[in-house]
Amino acid sequence: MQFLPDATACEELGIEIIFASSPQGKGRIERAFDTLQDRLIPELRLNNITDMTGANSYLQHVFIPQFWRKNLIVKSKTSNTEYTPVSRYINLDDICITKVYRKIRNDHTFSFKGKLYFIDSPLKHSIANQKIEIRTSKNKRFDAYFAGRKLQVTEITEPEKLSSEDYEIQKKLEVLALADRLGNVAEAYSRTTKKLNKFGIYTGYDLKNADISWIKKTFTVVLARTVEELRGKSAVELKDVNDSRDRICVSQSMGKPVIELTELSEAVTAHATKAAFKLRRFKSYTSAITIFIHTDSFRQAEPQYHKSQSIKLPYPTADTSTLVSYASFALKAIYKKGFKYKKAGVIFEELSLHDDMQQLELLSETLPLNISSKTLVIDEINRKFGRSAIKLASEGFSQSWRPKDDLAPLSYTTKLSDLPIAKA
Repeated sequence: MQFLPDATACEELGIEIIFASSPQGKGRIERAFDTLQDRLIPELRLNNITDMTGANSYLQHVFIPQFWRKNLIVKSKTSNTEYTPVSRYINLDDICITKVYRKIRNDHTFSFKGKLYFIDSPLKHSIANQKIEIRTSKNKRFDAYFAGRKLQVTEITEPEKLSSEDYEIQKKLEVLALADRLGNVAEAYSRTTKKLNKFGIYTGYDLKNADISWIKKTFTVVLARTVEELRGKSAVELKDVNDSRDRICVSQSMGKPVIELTELSEAVTAHATKAAFKLRRFKSYTSAITIFIHTDSFRQAEPQYHKSQSIKLPYPTADTSTLVSYASFALKAIYKKGFKYKKAGVIFEELSLHDDMQQLELLSETLPLNISSKTLVIDEINRKFGRSAIKLASEGFSQSWRPKDDLAPLSYTTKLSDLPIAKA
């Protein structure tokens, strides 16, 4: 069922919409509409009110206090309010807007309202074939989000497709030109991708002479860096594995469909614990955390649900207990019953080092970048006696959600105990 934007916003805020499905309920709504049409509109006409400002003023100061409250409102039995305050971790501007979803193509482009857009934001991993969230504000401008992260996009023009005859002619001309330059026709048929072939690029020589701005818009940044390398410019930087990172992601598919919140919470806690350990290994701290869960997209016959929740932390931290608490809070906010969840994950963003400058709060005390002694002791014990020698109880003990690894190949390159032994 496709929900309206208002219904989607209420769902994200945990507000239950009660529809007037009974004849009695519909009758009350229709009588209220009749009252507004038969009484309010004539009164506005009698008072010569013709603009929106005057109508709102008359509604608030005359119609509601003198007629609506006296004749139509039933006094409640209790004066206690049932309003629930909005959590300070929820940004209403990210919820009370229009949201639609588009599928990302293999070249990191997507279409929206008849136009094609390219994702400019640097990405360490491909997000092709994933769904991107389009948020449209009141001024009709839109922003693209993926996993709670805002992406930079640029409008591009989709290249025109050549006809079969033009394609064959262009192909023959380029092959002859390359044969003349390279001296070998066979070299013109080097291994390339199908999409490069569609645009007349068959060899490394073609790729070297291609327009790099067109390559960036039509393909990926990785291919653009390859073009720069072919031109003799160092574009691919070799980084040490221990260098600082801009985000840390830990996720894993379930070994079975998970339905209950308790079992899903165990998986999220395990992922958050592992990500926090990586965070401390790189001597970093995180200021934002994102939790995502989704069902099996390959089982289209079953109900589908894909959701993520981002939380901006009040101060950078690398403490396991603190991060698990925020992760559990975010999970409870997006969890819905009745779905078979296949995958869950935790993303730490806005990372900073201990020596980095810290943004201080004006009206509140900013805590120093320290890790609790409990977390440090647990890390030391696990380092001496093996991983998970001590762990949080919320990780569970059986962990039946984990995938079965009894058929996994041995770690010949990382474990001496898994090396085969030859006996004479």
